[in-house]
Amino acid sequence: MNEIIKAAGITKVYGTRNQVRALDDVNLTIEAGEYISIRGPSGSGKSTLLNIIGCLDRPTSGELILDGVDVEKQGDGELSRIRRDNIGFIFQSFNLLPILNAVENVELPMENLKMTPKERRDRAMKLLGTVGLKDRWNHKPKEMSGGEKPRVAIARALANDPSVVLADEPTGNLDSRTGKSIMKLLGELNHNTGTTVIVVTHDISIAKATQRQLYVEDGRIKEKTRNLSGKKEIGSKLKLSPEICNKLVKAGYGDLGRVLGIDPAKLSRVKGLKRREITQVLEAIKNYK
Repeated sequence: MNEIIKAAGITKVYGTRNQVRALDDVNLTIEAGEYISIRGPSGSGKSTLLNIIGCLDRPTSGELILDGVDVEKQGDGELSRIRRDNIGFIFQSFNLLPILNAVENVELPMENLKMTPKERRDRAMKLLGTVGLKDRWNHKPKEMSGGEKPRVAIARALANDPSVVLADEPTGNLDSRTGKSIMKLLGELNHNTGTTVIVVTHDISIAKATQRQLYVEDGRIKEKTRNLSGKKEIGSKLKLSPEICNKLVKAGYGDLGRVLGIDPAKLSRVKGLKRREITQVLEAIKNYK
Protein backbone atom coordinates (compact mmCIF):
# COMPACT_ATOMS: atom_id res chain seq x y z
CA MET A 1 0.00 0.00 0.00
CA ASN A 2 0.98 3.64 -0.47
CA GLU A 3 1.01 6.25 2.27
CA ILE A 4 -1.89 8.64 1.83
CA ILE A 5 -1.44 10.55 5.11
CA LYS A 6 1.77 11.17 6.99
CA ALA A 7 1.88 13.42 10.03
CA ALA A 8 5.25 14.23 11.57
CA GLY A 9 5.58 16.15 14.84
CA ILE A 10 2.09 17.68 14.57
CA THR A 11 1.44 20.08 17.44
CA LYS A 12 -1.56 22.35 17.87
CA VAL A 13 -1.59 25.07 20.51
CA TYR A 14 -4.55 27.36 21.19
CA GLY A 15 -4.25 30.68 22.97
CA THR A 16 -1.27 32.88 23.74
CA ARG A 17 -1.06 33.60 27.46
CA ASN A 18 -3.07 30.62 28.74
CA GLN A 19 -2.05 28.07 26.17
CA VAL A 20 -3.86 24.82 25.56
CA ARG A 21 -1.86 22.12 23.79
CA ALA A 22 -4.55 20.18 21.90
CA LEU A 23 -2.02 18.04 20.02
CA ASP A 24 1.50 17.31 21.20
CA ASP A 25 4.07 15.94 18.74
CA VAL A 26 1.77 13.52 16.91
CA ASN A 27 3.37 11.14 14.42
CA LEU A 28 1.08 9.06 12.26
CA THR A 29 1.09 7.18 8.98
CA ILE A 30 -2.08 6.00 7.25
CA GLU A 31 -1.99 3.78 4.18
CA ALA A 32 -4.32 4.23 1.23
CA GLY A 33 -7.41 2.05 1.64
CA GLU A 34 -7.28 1.73 5.43
CA TYR A 35 -10.37 1.87 7.64
CA ILE A 36 -9.29 3.53 10.89
CA SER A 37 -10.87 4.84 14.07
CA ILE A 38 -9.50 7.58 16.31
CA ARG A 39 -10.81 7.08 19.82
CA GLY A 40 -10.37 9.01 23.04
CA PRO A 41 -12.19 10.92 25.79
CA SER A 42 -13.66 14.38 25.31
CA GLY A 43 -10.91 16.97 25.00
CA SER A 44 -8.27 14.40 24.09
CA GLY A 45 -7.45 16.03 20.76
CA LYS A 46 -9.06 13.51 18.42
CA SER A 47 -11.33 16.01 16.65
CA THR A 48 -8.46 18.50 16.37
CA LEU A 49 -6.40 15.80 14.67
CA LEU A 50 -9.26 15.06 12.29
CA ASN A 51 -9.64 18.75 11.44
CA ILE A 52 -5.95 19.05 10.65
CA ILE A 53 -5.99 15.92 8.48
CA GLY A 54 -9.05 17.36 6.72
CA CYS A 55 -7.30 20.70 6.10
CA LEU A 56 -9.96 22.52 8.13
CA ASP A 57 -7.26 23.73 10.51
CA ARG A 58 -3.51 24.21 10.39
CA PRO A 59 -1.08 22.83 12.98
CA THR A 60 1.05 25.18 15.05
CA SER A 61 4.08 23.12 14.05
CA GLY A 62 4.85 19.88 12.30
CA GLU A 63 4.39 18.48 8.81
CA LEU A 64 1.34 16.93 7.15
CA ILE A 65 1.62 15.15 3.81
CA LEU A 66 -1.76 14.38 2.23
CA ASP A 67 -1.76 12.24 -0.90
CA GLY A 68 1.76 13.41 -1.73
CA VAL A 69 1.09 17.11 -1.06
CA ASP A 70 2.83 19.04 1.71
CA VAL A 71 -0.24 20.75 3.16
CA GLU A 72 1.66 23.42 5.08
CA LYS A 73 3.12 24.83 1.87
CA GLN A 74 -0.32 25.43 0.34
CA GLY A 75 -2.26 28.68 0.39
CA ASP A 76 -5.88 28.93 1.51
CA GLY A 77 -7.18 28.65 -2.05
CA GLU A 78 -5.27 25.44 -2.70
CA LEU A 79 -6.39 24.01 0.65
CA SER A 80 -9.99 24.71 -0.37
CA ARG A 81 -9.41 22.77 -3.59
CA ILE A 82 -7.84 19.88 -1.68
CA ARG A 83 -10.85 19.71 0.65
CA ARG A 84 -13.21 19.74 -2.31
CA ASP A 85 -11.41 17.19 -4.47
CA ASN A 86 -9.64 14.88 -2.03
CA ILE A 87 -11.67 14.77 1.16
CA GLY A 88 -15.25 13.82 1.99
CA PHE A 89 -16.69 14.92 5.33
CA ILE A 90 -19.39 13.26 7.44
CA PHE A 91 -20.37 15.38 10.43
CA GLN A 92 -22.07 14.25 13.63
CA SER A 93 -25.14 16.37 12.91
CA PHE A 94 -24.85 15.44 9.19
CA ASN A 95 -25.35 19.11 8.15
CA LEU A 96 -27.93 18.36 5.47
CA LEU A 97 -29.53 21.49 4.09
CA PRO A 98 -33.21 21.39 5.14
CA ILE A 99 -34.52 23.15 2.01
CA LEU A 100 -32.92 20.59 -0.30
CA ASN A 101 -34.05 17.02 -0.92
CA ALA A 102 -31.71 14.03 -0.75
CA VAL A 103 -30.44 14.15 -4.32
CA GLU A 104 -29.92 17.92 -4.17
CA ASN A 105 -27.89 17.58 -0.96
CA VAL A 106 -25.68 14.99 -2.64
CA GLU A 107 -25.27 17.19 -5.74
CA LEU A 108 -24.11 20.18 -3.71
CA PRO A 109 -20.36 19.37 -3.54
CA MET A 110 -20.33 18.95 -7.34
CA GLU A 111 -21.56 22.47 -8.08
CA ASN A 112 -18.10 23.85 -8.87
CA LEU A 113 -16.96 20.90 -10.95
CA LYS A 114 -17.00 20.82 -14.74
CA MET A 115 -20.12 18.68 -14.92
CA THR A 116 -23.44 19.20 -16.62
CA PRO A 117 -26.58 19.26 -14.46
CA LYS A 118 -27.50 15.85 -15.87
CA GLU A 119 -24.08 14.41 -14.99
CA ARG A 120 -24.41 15.72 -11.43
CA ARG A 121 -27.91 14.30 -11.09
CA ASP A 122 -26.92 10.92 -12.50
CA ARG A 123 -23.94 10.64 -10.13
CA ALA A 124 -26.00 11.73 -7.14
CA MET A 125 -28.70 9.17 -7.93
CA LYS A 126 -26.05 6.46 -8.32
CA LEU A 127 -24.58 7.32 -4.91
CA LEU A 128 -28.01 7.29 -3.28
CA GLY A 129 -28.46 3.83 -4.76
CA THR A 130 -25.13 2.79 -3.26
CA VAL A 131 -26.35 3.71 0.24
CA GLY A 132 -29.79 2.16 -0.35
CA LEU A 133 -31.81 5.37 -0.75
CA LYS A 134 -32.48 5.64 -4.48
CA ASP A 135 -36.23 5.53 -3.87
CA ARG A 136 -35.99 8.34 -1.30
CA TRP A 137 -34.24 10.84 -3.56
CA ASN A 138 -37.05 13.44 -3.38
CA HIS A 139 -37.36 13.50 0.42
CA LYS A 140 -36.11 16.44 2.47
CA PRO A 141 -34.25 15.90 5.78
CA LYS A 142 -37.39 16.45 7.88
CA GLU A 143 -39.02 13.58 5.98
CA MET A 144 -36.12 11.19 6.58
CA SER A 145 -35.65 8.70 9.38
CA GLY A 146 -32.71 8.72 11.78
CA GLY A 147 -31.02 6.03 9.73
CA GLU A 148 -31.58 7.72 6.36
CA LYS A 149 -29.94 11.06 7.17
CA PRO A 150 -26.46 9.62 7.78
CA ARG A 151 -26.77 7.60 4.58
CA VAL A 152 -27.43 10.78 2.60
CA ALA A 153 -24.45 12.36 4.37
CA ILE A 154 -22.27 9.41 3.34
CA ALA A 155 -23.45 9.69 -0.28
CA ARG A 156 -22.67 13.42 -0.23
CA ALA A 157 -19.19 12.74 1.20
CA LEU A 158 -18.51 10.45 -1.77
CA ALA A 159 -19.81 12.92 -4.37
CA ASN A 160 -16.41 14.04 -5.64
CA ASP A 161 -14.81 10.60 -5.42
CA PRO A 162 -12.47 11.58 -2.56
CA SER A 163 -9.38 9.63 -1.63
CA VAL A 164 -10.16 10.09 2.08
CA VAL A 165 -13.49 10.17 3.97
CA LEU A 166 -13.45 11.71 7.45
CA ALA A 167 -16.33 10.97 9.82
CA ASP A 168 -16.60 12.89 13.10
CA GLU A 169 -18.77 10.91 15.56
CA PRO A 170 -21.06 9.73 12.71
CA THR A 171 -23.05 7.50 15.09
CA GLY A 172 -23.11 9.89 18.05
CA ASN A 173 -26.76 10.88 17.58
CA LEU A 174 -27.98 7.42 16.60
CA ASP A 175 -29.28 4.42 18.52
CA SER A 176 -26.90 1.47 18.76
CA ARG A 177 -28.62 -0.59 16.06
CA THR A 178 -28.59 2.25 13.51
CA GLY A 179 -25.03 3.13 14.49
CA LYS A 180 -23.86 -0.40 13.76
CA SER A 181 -25.58 -0.35 10.37
CA ILE A 182 -23.83 2.92 9.47
CA MET A 183 -20.43 1.54 10.50
CA LYS A 184 -21.14 -1.57 8.44
CA LEU A 185 -21.96 0.62 5.45
CA LEU A 186 -18.74 2.61 5.86
CA GLY A 187 -16.83 -0.66 6.05
CA GLU A 188 -18.46 -1.93 2.88
CA LEU A 189 -17.70 1.31 1.04
CA ASN A 190 -14.08 1.12 2.19
CA HIS A 191 -13.82 -2.48 1.02
CA ASN A 192 -15.63 -1.98 -2.29
CA THR A 193 -14.09 1.34 -3.38
CA GLY A 194 -10.72 1.36 -1.64
CA THR A 195 -11.47 4.78 -0.15
CA THR A 196 -9.55 5.53 3.03
CA VAL A 197 -12.04 6.01 5.89
CA ILE A 198 -11.15 7.65 9.22
CA VAL A 199 -13.76 7.70 11.98
CA VAL A 200 -13.55 9.72 15.20
CA THR A 201 -15.48 8.17 18.07
CA HIS A 202 -15.50 7.86 21.85
CA ASP A 203 -17.28 4.48 21.63
CA ILE A 204 -15.02 1.43 21.79
CA SER A 205 -17.67 -0.81 20.21
CA ILE A 206 -17.73 1.51 17.18
CA ALA A 207 -13.93 1.62 17.06
CA LYS A 208 -13.79 -2.18 16.98
CA ALA A 209 -15.71 -2.13 13.69
CA THR A 210 -12.67 -0.60 11.97
CA GLN A 211 -9.44 -2.26 10.89
CA ARG A 212 -7.20 -0.22 13.17
CA GLN A 213 -7.71 1.85 16.31
CA LEU A 214 -5.74 4.88 17.40
CA TYR A 215 -6.27 5.92 21.01
CA VAL A 216 -5.63 9.61 21.70
CA GLU A 217 -5.21 11.08 25.17
CA ASP A 218 -3.79 14.45 26.26
CA GLY A 219 -3.00 15.32 22.67
CA ARG A 220 -0.86 12.25 22.04
CA ILE A 221 -1.45 8.90 20.36
CA LYS A 222 -1.12 6.49 23.27
CA GLU A 223 -2.06 3.23 21.61
CA LYS A 224 -2.38 1.64 18.17
CA THR A 225 -4.45 -1.51 17.87
CA ARG A 226 -5.31 -3.63 14.85
CA ASN A 227 -8.83 -5.04 14.73
CA LEU A 228 -9.95 -8.15 12.93
CA SER A 229 -12.71 -10.61 13.72
CA GLY A 230 -13.76 -13.83 12.05
CA LYS A 231 -12.06 -16.64 10.21
CA LYS A 232 -11.97 -14.97 6.81
CA GLU A 233 -10.12 -11.88 8.03
CA ILE A 234 -7.69 -13.88 10.15
CA GLY A 235 -6.92 -16.16 7.24
CA SER A 236 -6.32 -13.33 4.79
CA LYS A 237 -4.19 -11.21 7.12
CA LEU A 238 -2.17 -13.94 8.80
CA LYS A 239 -2.01 -16.17 5.70
CA LEU A 240 -3.26 -19.19 7.62
CA SER A 241 -5.27 -22.04 6.18
CA PRO A 242 -9.04 -22.20 6.83
CA GLU A 243 -8.46 -25.39 8.85
CA ILE A 244 -6.13 -23.65 11.30
CA CYS A 245 -8.47 -20.67 11.51
CA ASN A 246 -11.36 -23.00 12.35
CA LYS A 247 -9.38 -24.50 15.20
CA LEU A 248 -8.47 -21.06 16.57
CA VAL A 249 -12.05 -19.84 16.33
CA LYS A 250 -13.36 -22.95 18.11
CA ALA A 251 -10.76 -22.37 20.81
CA GLY A 252 -12.07 -18.83 21.33
CA TYR A 253 -9.27 -17.05 19.50
CA GLY A 254 -11.34 -15.73 16.60
CA ASP A 255 -10.57 -12.09 17.31
CA LEU A 256 -7.16 -11.05 16.07
CA GLY A 257 -6.60 -8.84 19.09
CA ARG A 258 -6.79 -11.93 21.26
CA VAL A 259 -4.67 -13.92 18.84
CA LEU A 260 -1.91 -11.35 18.95
CA GLY A 261 -2.00 -11.27 22.74
CA ILE A 262 -2.12 -15.01 23.25
CA ASP A 263 0.44 -16.74 25.45
CA PRO A 264 2.42 -19.07 23.13
CA ALA A 265 2.24 -21.79 25.77
CA LYS A 266 -1.58 -21.78 25.50
CA LEU A 267 -1.43 -22.61 21.81
CA SER A 268 -0.18 -26.11 22.65
CA ARG A 269 -3.37 -26.67 24.64
CA VAL A 270 -5.74 -25.73 21.79
CA LYS A 271 -7.57 -28.93 20.96
CA GLY A 272 -6.68 -30.25 17.52
CA LEU A 273 -3.83 -27.83 16.85
CA LYS A 274 -0.76 -29.77 15.74
CA ARG A 275 2.84 -28.83 16.52
CA ARG A 276 3.60 -27.69 12.98
CA GLU A 277 0.38 -25.67 12.96
CA ILE A 278 1.39 -23.96 16.21
CA THR A 279 4.65 -23.02 14.51
CA GLN A 280 2.71 -21.61 11.56
CA VAL A 281 0.46 -19.54 13.84
CA LEU A 282 3.40 -18.15 15.81
CA GLU A 283 5.24 -17.27 12.61
CA ALA A 284 2.13 -15.62 11.17
CA ILE A 285 1.69 -13.52 14.32
CA LYS A 286 5.35 -12.56 14.29
CA ASN A 287 5.17 -11.46 10.65
CA TYR A 288 1.93 -9.56 11.19
CA LYS A 289 3.33 -7.57 14.10
